[in-house]
Parts: sequence; C-alpha cells; structure tokens
Amino acid sequence: MGTFIGAPKNGSFRQEAIKIYEEAGLDLEGIDTDSRSYNQQTEDAEVYLMRPQDIPWAFFNDEIDSGVTGYDILVEYTLGEDVA
Repeated sequence: MGTFIGAPKNGSFRQEAIKIYEEAGLDLEGIDTDSRSYNQQTEDAEVYLMRPQDIPWAFFNDEIDSGVTGYDILVEYTLGEDVA
C-alpha cells in the first residue's frame, strides 16, 4: 500500500503541492495536475484532491498520511479544536 496524500484541488496550489512531494522522493509521475478527478493513484501514492480547509481534518482523522494546505487554515483548524 502506498502513501495517502491530501493535495489542494485548486490549480496552481495543487501543482506546487505535487512538486513538493516529488522533490521529497515520491514518484508521482502520471498525476494529472489539470484533471478534475478527485482521486488519482500512482505506484508510490494515492492522491486525494481536497478543499484546502478539509486537509487538516482528514490528516487528524487518519484518512491521509500527509497533506499540503495553507498555514492560516492549519492555525484556524487547530484553534477551533482547542476551543471546542
């Protein structure tokens, strides 16, 4: 089984996220960054294209192993968890 990754479904931010994972050593060749598909798979990973605000939730609930989102969204999510 590969790695489960959450990447933003937004165009340019999605491309940067995929690039970060490739630079880290994952082979994501074959991921179509222009596709409208929300789930794409390679030999190394399964990539879920998600709303950036859903990525922290998916990570903290063990649905993905890693994800890329904005710092502001992560802070908002974790603050919301502490207050609740």
